[in-house]
Amino acid sequence: NGWTERDAGLLVSTEMAVMAWSGLAGLLWLNRLSWKTVSVVAIGLLLGGNVASIFTYQSSEALLISRVFAGAGAGTLTALAYASLARSERPHRNYGLYSMSQMGMAMIFLTVLPVLLTGRSTEEAGITGSLLNWLGIPLGLGMSAFYITMAALGTIALLLSLIWFPQRPTTVDTVIARRSSINSWILPGTMLVAIVVLMMSQQSFWTYSERIGVNAGLNRSSVGSVLALGALAGFIGAGAATLIGNKISRPAVILMIFAVHIVSLASFLLTLNIYLFALGILLHKFSWNFTIPYQLGMLAEIEKTGKAAVLSTVVTSFGISAGAGFAALVVGDFGYKGVIFGSMSLAVIYAGLMLFVHAHMSRPASYTSSPAR
Repeated sequence: NGWTERDAGLLVSTEMAVMAWSGLAGLLWLNRLSWKTVSVVAIGLLLGGNVASIFTYQSSEALLISRVFAGAGAGTLTALAYASLARSERPHRNYGLYSMSQMGMAMIFLTVLPVLLTGRSTEEAGITGSLLNWLGIPLGLGMSAFYITMAALGTIALLLSLIWFPQRPTTVDTVIARRSSINSWILPGTMLVAIVVLMMSQQSFWTYSERIGVNAGLNRSSVGSVLALGALAGFIGAGAATLIGNKISRPAVILMIFAVHIVSLASFLLTLNIYLFALGILLHKFSWNFTIPYQLGMLAEIEKTGKAAVLSTVVTSFGISAGAGFAALVVGDFGYKGVIFGSMSLAVIYAGLMLFVHAHMSRPASYTSSPAR
């Protein structure tokens, strides 16, 4: 539709910023409102924003407004998910399962959506296009295919939320209430800064990962297939974090994942072919989705009330927004290599912050209020 890469990056940045602000509102309703009521309202915003996007995506101003509503719903739902998982009995495991479910969905839609968006013939679309044709689903729908898919998922989410949703714990741990001083938030605050830096590092690259492949002359359908395969690597990464938990020395784990992340980015500085592109994406998604549940499990050990978990959704969205915005600004002057070097620099800072937190961690008193399972 004539959008520049800068325009697209700033649109993503805006939606992520709205997600962050709506997640911040979770601190107000977390212990006051029914979680089920919050979920229904948030899904309504998400669903409405995506339905509106189907009809407005050709107008930049109208699409921006639609994405603001969708972002508000998404941010609220994410805060709700993170808070309930932080209060669960086994947050390390449950955050890992949460990430694995996200990657499962990504594997499906990163395979299907590129074909729905751009595939004009069975020959161009490959096996995925043949399957969609057999199912009677039209190809080459453009951006409307994305928003139709999101609206369909929102409808399913609305139906599920009406059937079942975890109840908000109603008791408060008095030991935790006494630990609400400024000093008790130094480590959680450092972890939140680390999360921002990680999201900036990951998203600055991810915003243009597809474009990097296409710019290198790779087939668009092949690029989409690699991105879907990357979701499988992310699924494995989240599963590995779930299995490892605290069983292996934390500094060793942090440094190992940092090394994988750097190697993944370095591969995109070389002359790309489909195999090198695939290797970089697989390692990138593995490291990213290993780190997310792992760091959230650390955060749940440090701060048990769920407030830091809610704030983590806010800083995650800000980090993603900042990462997309950073990449959008850098790509014009320094190209894709500038984006990659910037992502590497942020990864170095992230690893340092994580090691600092580990060095100063002590196990807090256990959380004894009624957990959500």
